[in-house]
Amino acid sequence: MRLGLAVLATLVLATAAGAEPCAEPLAVVFERTSPAVVSIQAMKINKAKPQRRFETIVGSGVIIDKDGQILTNAHVVDGAASLTVTLDSGNKTPARILGLDPVPIGLDQTMTRGIVSGLNRLLPGVSDEPMIQTDAPINPGNSGGPLVDRCGGVVGINTLISEDAQSIGFAVPINAAKSILRDLRELGRVVRPWLGMQGRAVDNRLGVVVRMPVTPGYLVEVVYDGSPADRAGVRGGNLSIVVQGEEYLLGGDILTAINGSPIRSHSDYIMRVKTLRVGQRVKITVVREGQQREMTLTVAERPRLPSDLAD
Repeated sequence: MRLGLAVLATLVLATAAGAEPCAEPLAVVFERTSPAVVSIQAMKINKAKPQRRFETIVGSGVIIDKDGQILTNAHVVDGAASLTVTLDSGNKTPARILGLDPVPIGLDQTMTRGIVSGLNRLLPGVSDEPMIQTDAPINPGNSGGPLVDRCGGVVGINTLISEDAQSIGFAVPINAAKSILRDLRELGRVVRPWLGMQGRAVDNRLGVVVRMPVTPGYLVEVVYDGSPADRAGVRGGNLSIVVQGEEYLLGGDILTAINGSPIRSHSDYIMRVKTLRVGQRVKITVVREGQQREMTLTVAERPRLPSDLAD
């Protein structure tokens, strides 16, 4: 996967089965929604290129309220010295950072049509946010614009395109984006719960390969120093093996439940942690050397990362 460098584009999704269809032609939906889509120019200073110190990166976003606040992705604004927003009317205005996503320059607004082909898609190593998967054509030019339904309602913010498959893209659900925006407005940052462990799902198939019993669950490979998991005594892995091209760190605890909810996959772990609150005490169940143990952790706020700059 890679972050899509894209244009101001509106993707129109087919109405879900059973929902009352909208009668408006697609051209009318596009005409009605396109004034909310904006282009954003980020002026950056490139110290590595003295002859071309100034460069302009163009991003896109969608206006979400009457005050002119814009919701989009974060990648364009990192290091920007100034920001300018161009409205659908052609008028330009200065902006301050809330969050932007790249689009290539020189392209007009466009509309493509497709359907939602998956919900709550997790992309390990790319994003912990469950994504909407769509088969609407996402070319360099779509990322950062709104994903809208057949009636013109915004359902997501176009974020990723697939390098491995044609016509597969991903969008951050609008409710998740609203949650991010709410934290920014109220706290000035996004607050995310954190237990401080990282791993992967395992099941009996791994046990067959390594010739030892393996309890199905979430194998803890890394425990971060000073994290809630570290303070509670959770163990990470210390023995590296490669199975069918995949590297595993064995020897760590296997997490099987959080507050009684079974953990059987990476998505189980991510989705369960997302429901926790900072400061909340939670009980986890782990298996260590074949023995089940229960531990109590106090949820912490996830440390700030460079990628959190604009979200």
